[in-house]
Amino acid sequence: MEDFMFATREEIEEIIEKIKQEIEEQKIIILVEGKKDKAALETFQLKDIIILNGKDIWNRLEALAQEHKGKEVLILTDFDSEGKKLYGKITKDLERLGMRVNKKYREFFQKRTKLSHVEGLGTYAKNQE
Repeated sequence: MEDFMFATREEIEEIIEKIKQEIEEQKIIILVEGKKDKAALETFQLKDIIILNGKDIWNRLEALAQEHKGKEVLILTDFDSEGKKLYGKITKDLERLGMRVNKKYREFFQKRTKLSHVEGLGTYAKNQE
């Protein structure tokens, strides 16, 4: 078993490139909590980012499932306890609506970085060796 190491800047950039490629191939969309999260991801030229803030998330998820049928969803809520709770709820709701949730990229950021908030990704990546 490998010793645990936090991801390098190059590894983070590789993951972002893989996400970008899946977006370009129209295989995946990204859900985030707020404007700052979306802005942080856009600094990496990521597109198809949908902000989920607001009260009536269920109706928004239903519309999303209709509009993006066949695509996977990458849910990038924050990695703190509130973000994890929201992730769990959104995942269950989207899976119930027939959407596939891409868990591998979120797990990478959660397990291989010290990120707690998605909006800090740009700064975090720049500071990695």
